[in-house]
Amino acid sequence: MLTRGGVARYGGWVRFIAGAAIELVFSFLQGAVSTIRTTIFMIGLAFGKSVVWGGQARDAQRLSWRAAARSLWPQMLFGALVCGALALISPVVLWWSLPLTAGYLLAVPFAVATAHPAFGRALQRLGLCGIPEDFATPGEVSAVMAADHPGLTPQRQEPRV
Repeated sequence: MLTRGGVARYGGWVRFIAGAAIELVFSFLQGAVSTIRTTIFMIGLAFGKSVVWGGQARDAQRLSWRAAARSLWPQMLFGALVCGALALISPVVLWWSLPLTAGYLLAVPFAVATAHPAFGRALQRLGLCGIPEDFATPGEVSAVMAADHPGLTPQRQEPRV
């Protein structure tokens, strides 16, 4: 942002600001989920649960509501308990807490929505949350893509100011 043409590398000011806002909201929502998951993991370690590192599924695939609920019910339960207690004690504090507690309550729908391949394609189509290489594909990446997928080469674009 502070260098000449820096924002242009991210698709221009509108895309940069919109992407930053999306990243901020996602950080709050996902951070809530991570805190509970880490807590459960650490408690499990304290009680002798073994650590198994499974591979990450990073391909574009959907997440079912059932799978999300099966994995994220502790987050939603914690959110319901905290928000329920705040609603009883001080509804005003509940409203102020939502930037931090909404992620617990929305864990399942957030996971399902953001795991959907169409969501990622929509962000890509709009040019949101991109990195500079999304807007101006380096020659090396174009060469690798051309070698791996003949006939499918990315459009090389100059960054917009």
